[in-house]
Amino acid sequence: MATILEPTLFTQLFSRMATESDEAMLVMLEVVADTAVARARELLLMYRADVLGPSTSPRGAPPAFRSGTLRASMGHDTPKAGDFGAFSVLIGPREGFQTPYGTHREAAVYGGYLEHEQDHPFLKRAVREATALQRDLSGFSFNQWMGKGNGHAWGFR
Repeated sequence: MATILEPTLFTQLFSRMATESDEAMLVMLEVVADTAVARARELLLMYRADVLGPSTSPRGAPPAFRSGTLRASMGHDTPKAGDFGAFSVLIGPREGFQTPYGTHREAAVYGGYLEHEQDHPFLKRAVREATALQRDLSGFSFNQWMGKGNGHAWGFR
């Protein structure tokens, strides 16, 4: 026999479910971001070059490790819930890290230059691998796009 729900009970039940789902999504995004940062740091160790010498990595491969500044600058912000059920986390080089040689370039700017203009991708590959792993484990889908914000000159949101 059907039972009539008390007033507001339906709203209470689904509000609690939505809150729990949001919390689970934020935790999952934290795992994805941590995985992407770790993978980007691994990719930045694939090739090595003298600090002022020529690059040893071919086009299409991650940039060569020189001083370690770009690798050290990798990080992410805290995952956030947005409007309309969207969630975001910014992954990429953080500001405040400068190369110890030459023009003392900001790693957050230099990383984007290497990734996009010099054809040495590492962050895009790391984020794709991290989201693919999480998608395979949990069945979630992700949208990735390059963005600016939260102190990052560029990165993945």
